[in-house]
This record gives sequence, C-alpha cells and structure tokens, in this order.
Amino acid sequence: MFILSDLIIIQGIFRTVGIQDFADGQRRLIKEVTDAANNLLEFAKSFTKAVWLEHFDDKIICDRLFDVVHAPIVDDLTLPFFVTLP
Repeated sequence: MFILSDLIIIQGIFRTVGIQDFADGQRRLIKEVTDAANNLLEFAKSFTKAVWLEHFDDKIICDRLFDVVHAPIVDDLTLPFFVTLP
C-alpha cells in the first residue's frame, strides 16, 4: 500500500518538474540522493574525527588489562522470534 502511494507522489513530483519518463526520473533522483548521502557521510566521518582528535589523541593508551569473566557466550544469546537460524 505504501509503495503505491509513493509511486503516485513521485510521479506527481516528476510531472511538476517536467520529467516525463519515470525511469529517467528515478535514475536522476537516485543519483542526487546518493550524492547527498555520500556528502553527509563524509561530513559525519570528518566531524567525528575532528572531535575525537580535539578531545583525545590519535592513540588510546591503556595502562590496565581487564579480564571480562561474565561476558555472554555468543551461542547462548537468543535472537528475536522472527529470525531463523540455518
């Protein structure tokens, strides 16, 4: 049901901006959305790196060793009911 309404809305947007071919409009839309997502990802990575280097250093030095004795075993973890294991 949602895909049908999305298709109707996208077709209306394409007609408004003058795109007649739906497939061509989809290709153009995907390219623009992909470019925007890649730019946002690069910004997030650069921002995270800048904050990390400002407040920490380029290395993390630990002078203590910790022994995790009560960590769960991966095979003992339960998954939600909608996941089936092979």
